[in-house]
Amino acid sequence: MTESSFVSKQILQRCPNNGGWVAPDPVFWDQGIHSPQPACLSDLGSLHQATGCLYTWLRRLPSMPPYPNAPALIRANLEALQSGQRVKGVAIGTLTAAQLNAINAERTAEENRLPPILEEVIFFGSHAYQSRVLQDGYTIEDVVDQVLSAMDAQSVVVASPRMTTIQNPIPRADRYGNQIQDKAVLECTRRHSKAELFTVVPKGDNNKPKKQKSHP
Repeated sequence: MTESSFVSKQILQRCPNNGGWVAPDPVFWDQGIHSPQPACLSDLGSLHQATGCLYTWLRRLPSMPPYPNAPALIRANLEALQSGQRVKGVAIGTLTAAQLNAINAERTAEENRLPPILEEVIFFGSHAYQSRVLQDGYTIEDVVDQVLSAMDAQSVVVASPRMTTIQNPIPRADRYGNQIQDKAVLECTRRHSKAELFTVVPKGDNNKPKKQKSHP
């Protein structure tokens, strides 16, 4: 995704007070970011400069929908699993309104007739630990990065007849030289109103980590 597609020039308007550039609130809503007032980029003389500045400003804002403590919660569950302990589900963030609406539209369609889910996402980590750490050789920090990236506000719902997934369309440079588009597989059942982040898939990981040999 390019800067021009991320921040359209159409969202910038001339400020009536000083002739600078203004970004109205809807641009922040569209990206899952809430701003109390428009951002006035009055010191920038050209539309190209204003667009680039707004793009940079948006990218530096806190990454939601993961909660601020999500990395610590994800890491703690994975480390507990590594130690052979049982873990409880922890709330690590929320789906955006766009993500939630897309998932619920599919669930409540006439051919499915499933109840809608709520926006909060729960993480246990058992399957992610088994598949990504034990099978693929990723570190716990790798998996934390994968989950946070897949849970990004920019992630989109990927249609699938067998599972509910969201995938980040923005490539992420991992520790192995790959450009990854992380995908989260969500467990959505009739019994529970909240989705569980069942596992994560680092799409595009052509360079796999080297598995550590187990010692007898």
